[in-house]
Amino acid sequence: MNSEENALTNIAEHLPPGAAKVLSAAAAGMTPGIKDTASDIFGALVGDRVKLWRVRNLINGLEKTAAHIENKGIDLSQAHSLPYGEMLALFDGISKEDDADLSDLWARLLAGAMCESGESILSSRSVASVLEQMSPDAAQVFLLLAKMYRLELPQGQSRLVRHKDFLAPNEIEQNFDEGSLEGEKDQLSSEIDKLWESVKGDVQLEISKSELLRLNLIQGKEVHIFFDEMPFRRGMNVNADGLDSAFSDLTDKIRELVDSRTKFSARPFRNQFVSNKANFELSVSGVEIAKKLGILDA
Repeated sequence: MNSEENALTNIAEHLPPGAAKVLSAAAAGMTPGIKDTASDIFGALVGDRVKLWRVRNLINGLEKTAAHIENKGIDLSQAHSLPYGEMLALFDGISKEDDADLSDLWARLLAGAMCESGESILSSRSVASVLEQMSPDAAQVFLLLAKMYRLELPQGQSRLVRHKDFLAPNEIEQNFDEGSLEGEKDQLSSEIDKLWESVKGDVQLEISKSELLRLNLIQGKEVHIFFDEMPFRRGMNVNADGLDSAFSDLTDKIRELVDSRTKFSARPFRNQFVSNKANFELSVSGVEIAKKLGILDA
């Protein structure tokens, strides 16, 4: 047996505790059979070197999954098993990913699937098919937009607390703590700033934008266009030149409005006036997938 085969055997037989518990829970205790099946599949498809790489990725992903399950406040012994088709699809996906962000997204998906109670409107297999098509750069931009979306919640809640005398908050909203909300805002803002700093440049943003648009995960932000409803009351002359000017302005605004609805994909990802703002946001599908991955609250 060569060194690679020895390494593969050692990894398979001596799983870290967290990874072993996730594997056992997901496979309903049939860990040896799953390990043998996975090893056979990987070995049939690829050589031992790639098989070793995939097993390492799987174990790293399972350890991340264990951490996400524990962060949900659920004991690993309480996590439920998965149907074999779903389990193998998720294990296959996580084993092929060594990028930190994408590996974490796969781990989040697996953790969520093992902790779900009742039926979900979005299946894990559907989300898996999206993750399989996502590049590391696009995953980073998706996380950025998800955190920016999430930041809007504590910002709105903070405004509600500050103006509660005028906005009449409901029973739940009356219990909001401004200090906690400010702490959450600061934490999210810091994470968002770090993600902006880690972006390799506008080329990455533009390519990722195209990729995320193709996956229907993002959409252009609404553009507010001002129409002058009373041009003549604002000093424009009521004559041929004035009418020409009014109709010209109206035509330009209509063209701008149509372009904003039909050519939004041509807009740059980054806001030209504020460098750490985006002209795009998560779409309805993007929000639901972010919720499924546990990035946003369901």
